[in-house]
Amino acid sequence: MKKFGLVLLPILTFPAIAAACDNKDKAQKDTNKQDPAAAELQKLKDELQDEITKATSKRNHYLGDYTDYAFEQSAKVIQAAVDAHHNAKTAEEVKDAIAKLKARIKEIDSYYALSKEEKQKLAKDDFNKALEAAKAAKAKLTKPSALEVLDNSISKAESNKEGDPHYFKNLLQWTHESKNDIQEAQKLEEKTDKELLMLYLARESNILNTFNREYNASGSFEEQADKLKEIFKKAKENKNEDYRDQEIKLRKEISEILEKISKEAITPSKANELAKLVKNGELIIGDDYKYILSDAFAGNKKIKKVTLGKKIEKIERGAFDNAAVEAVTFNEDLKSLEGFSKTKVKELTLPKKLEKFAGFNNTKITKLVLPKTLKSFALSSTFLEELEFESDFKFDKVNPDSYYESIAINKQLLPSLKKIIVADDNAKKSLLEKLKKIITDSNKIKLGEDYIKFLAYIVNVKIVKKFTSIKEDQKKKIIEALKKDTKSEIKGLIASLNNGNLKSILEKVLDSYKYEKISAKHKFEVFDAAISTLVEILNAINFELKTETIKNDSDLTQYHPETGVTPGDITNYFDSEKKKYEDGKNENGSSEWEKIVEVKKK
Repeated sequence: MKKFGLVLLPILTFPAIAAACDNKDKAQKDTNKQDPAAAELQKLKDELQDEITKATSKRNHYLGDYTDYAFEQSAKVIQAAVDAHHNAKTAEEVKDAIAKLKARIKEIDSYYALSKEEKQKLAKDDFNKALEAAKAAKAKLTKPSALEVLDNSISKAESNKEGDPHYFKNLLQWTHESKNDIQEAQKLEEKTDKELLMLYLARESNILNTFNREYNASGSFEEQADKLKEIFKKAKENKNEDYRDQEIKLRKEISEILEKISKEAITPSKANELAKLVKNGELIIGDDYKYILSDAFAGNKKIKKVTLGKKIEKIERGAFDNAAVEAVTFNEDLKSLEGFSKTKVKELTLPKKLEKFAGFNNTKITKLVLPKTLKSFALSSTFLEELEFESDFKFDKVNPDSYYESIAINKQLLPSLKKIIVADDNAKKSLLEKLKKIITDSNKIKLGEDYIKFLAYIVNVKIVKKFTSIKEDQKKKIIEALKKDTKSEIKGLIASLNNGNLKSILEKVLDSYKYEKISAKHKFEVFDAAISTLVEILNAINFELKTETIKNDSDLTQYHPETGVTPGDITNYFDSEKKKYEDGKNENGSSEWEKIVEVKKK
C-alpha cells in the first residue's frame, strides 16, 4: 500500500459545488445545441461533479476517526476537484481531475480502514522522515535567524514523548508544520545580514512581553527585564556595519539572560512537566531550581506532599493555591514564601532564613513559629490561634495596620488568635509597644461595623418607615443633625434639604452610610461622623439608645429583611457593640493585647 505524509489541513467549504449542481440540468438541456467537443466536455464535468458529490458524502463518515487525517485530507482533495470543474477547458483536463480524485479518495479510504496501531505506525514513520528532512535542511543553513527557526522546530519535535496523552496529536501537528518551518528558514537564509539584524531588533517588544508574561508576572525579575531593554537600546544605537557580528552578539546576550532564568525558574508550563514525575503524591523539586513562579502548580490535585530542593529561594504568589497539598518540607535557604492558599496543610515549620511570608491563607494551620529573619508577614486565617516569635526577634516591622512589607498582626486578619509567645519580658514590652502604639483607623472602623449597622437599622425602622408620624419639630432637628455632618461626604446629598424631600434624602444618606461603602473610604473621621449623625438623628425623636429600650420596642423586634439586621442581633449585642466601638475610638481596646502576649515558659 502506498504511504503518504500525514498533515493537518484547514477544513474547507465548497460553495462552488452547490452552484455546479444548480447548473447541471440546464447544461444537459443544452447538450443538443453544443458541438461534439463541448458536449463531451460537459458530460465529463457532470461525471466529475458526481464524483465530487460522492466524495463529499463519504467525507462525513471520516468524522470521529482516531486522527483527523482522512477528514481533513479529503477536504483538500475535493477542493482540487472543484477547482478543476470550474477551470478545466479540455476533456483531458477533466479526465485527469476525475482520475486524481478517485485515486486520492481510494488512498484516503485505505488509510481510514487501517487499525489504530497501523495509523500510529504510519504517523511515526512520516514523523521520522520529516525530522530527518528538518535536520538535513538545518545542516545547509549558516545564518542565526534561519538556524533559530529549525533549532526551535527540532527541539519541539524531540520534546514530544510517548506516553503523553497528546503524543500522536502533537506528532501529526509537527509533521505538518515542519514543512512550513523549513520554508521559513530557507527564506531567512536568503536575506542580507542587515535585513536579519533589523528583523531581530523588531522583535524587542515580543521578547520583552513574553519574558514578563512567563517569568516576571510578580516583578521578581525587574533587573533582568531592564537589562534586556538596555541591550536592545545599545544595539539600536550601534551605527557600525558589521551586521552579522552585531546580530550574533545581540542574540548571545539575550539568550544568556533567558536561558539562565529558564534553567532556574519553574513556570506553569514547566510545572506541568514536573507534575508528571509525581510519585505516591510527592513532588520533589530538584536542586537546579531557585524560583517557583506564580500559579505554577495551582489547582494540582495529584500533589499531596512537596519537598523543595536545596537552592529554592522564592515561591511566588499562587504557586500552589487550591492544590491538594497536605505537607511541605522546606530547605533552610528559602527567603520568600507565598502561595499554598486554600490547601490542606495543617502544620508548618518555617525555614530559619525566611524573610517574607505571605501564603497559606484559608488553611487550617493553628500554630506558627516566626523566625527572627522575618521582615514581612501577611496571613489571613480564621484558624490560627498561636504565634511564637523566635528569641532575638526585632519587632520594628510589626504594624497592625499594614498588610504589605510589614509584620501584619491584627484581629481582622487573625480573628482566632489567642496567644502570642515571645522569648522574654523585654520582647513582650517591645511587641506590646508596637501593638498598642495606636488602635489604627482601619481597626477602629472595623470595631464599629455592627454598631453603625444597628444605628442605621433603628433610623430606618423608627423614622423612614414611620415618616408620616414624625413631628415637624423632630424633622427640623433631623435636618439640623444632617447639616452638622461636614466630614462624611454627604454635603452633595443635603445641599437642597428641606421638609419636603427629607425622607428621600435620609434614605440616600443611609445608603451612603452602609458599612461596605463608608469603610472603603479608610478614614475614621468620616466613619465617626456618620455614627455621630445617626445618634443625633435618633436623639431628635427622643429615642434612648439602650438595650432595654430596644427590647421593649415592638417595631424593632419585627424582622425587616432588607436591612440585613435581625432583631435577635440588635437586642443581644447592641450594648456590647457600642462599647467595643467606643473603646476603640478612645483607644481603650489596646489592653486586649496584654492578655494575648505572654513570655515563653522556661
